Amino acid sequence: MTDDYSILPEVGHYGCMVDLLSKAGLLKDALELIRSMKVEPNNIIWGALSGGCKVHRNLEIAQVAVKELMALEPNNSGHYNLLVNMYAEVNRWGEVGKIRAAMKIIGVEKEMSWI
Repeated sequence: MTDDYSILPEVGHYGCMVDLLSKAGLLKDALELIRSMKVEPNNIIWGALSGGCKVHRNLEIAQVAVKELMALEPNNSGHYNLLVNMYAEVNRWGEVGKIRAAMKIIGVEKEMSWI
């Protein structure tokens, strides 16, 4: 992109690539791309990766993505709940309890659905 079109990639370009790679199940490639970015990854980048992890049930990379999301948006219960749900799917109830306890300590509450 830089060589052919003299365009420096911005966070939006990276976001599209991470989203495409994640949806295709290429989660390791998406994580490598994030780690090689010349700009600071934001919640959109990490959210795209965590969404792909949910779809493809990759708990290992989801832990990395959610950790970054928690650092960027510590009061967003959705990030915690994504990981809670993934742990519950594989019967890791101890981890579920730890995350819920941490949420309670820092004052993050599960948001109610409007459905």
